[in-house]
Amino acid sequence: MLKSLYWRLNFFLKTRKSNRLKQRLGKDVDSIIVNTVNGKFAVDPADLEVGAKLRLTGEYGLDEIKLLSSFLGENASVLILGSHIGSLAIPISKHCENVVSIEAKPNNYKLLQTNVLLNNCSNITTHNIAASDKEETIKFQLNTVNSGGSKRLPIHNKYIYTYDNPEVIEPSSSNRQHKSSNVLYSSEGTTRPEFGREYTYHTESNKGTSYIQKRHSHAVLHVDTYQCM
Repeated sequence: MLKSLYWRLNFFLKTRKSNRLKQRLGKDVDSIIVNTVNGKFAVDPADLEVGAKLRLTGEYGLDEIKLLSSFLGENASVLILGSHIGSLAIPISKHCENVVSIEAKPNNYKLLQTNVLLNNCSNITTHNIAASDKEETIKFQLNTVNSGGSKRLPIHNKYIYTYDNPEVIEPSSSNRQHKSSNVLYSSEGTTRPEFGREYTYHTESNKGTSYIQKRHSHAVLHVDTYQCM
């Protein structure tokens, strides 16, 4: 009981802090730009996780970037599921030939596009779609206090997923295909990495998602559009 009350209070205070930050900056301020070790980034001031780390510490995920970069070469093709605002995708792009970045949340995607331009990353292609392991229409939950925690609508939508009153959308998609030759990675992953495979993703029009077919070769896999229990 006490643990539950602690987390409810914690989430309540985070939400209030996030809202106050937005109010202080003004309703017309969608993002602020910060110079970091990862690069130059437009971040959502309401995001108290990745955005806050970039604002307050000037870096994010450097150990992950170093690890992933060690598997890449100049001819590597990288597919990133759950790219968020590009805090990992952009520095990784400097160690490979090209990056395909998928991000389902519209606001995150806008920031991702902005950050790709701010860092002159001509080898990054972005797509505003959701990813799944099969063809289907999904509901996607848009969190704000932890915008990188936006996710497929949980089966049991507990308070830990709804404390910031997230909007729910059904992402749209179009027909396209991409084959990654080296690495597939998600910044908000929930499964362990898999090595030694290549992946192809497809998106079907009017289905609102994409499905991934395993092929062969080399890959690291984290998929973040799992459905929470």
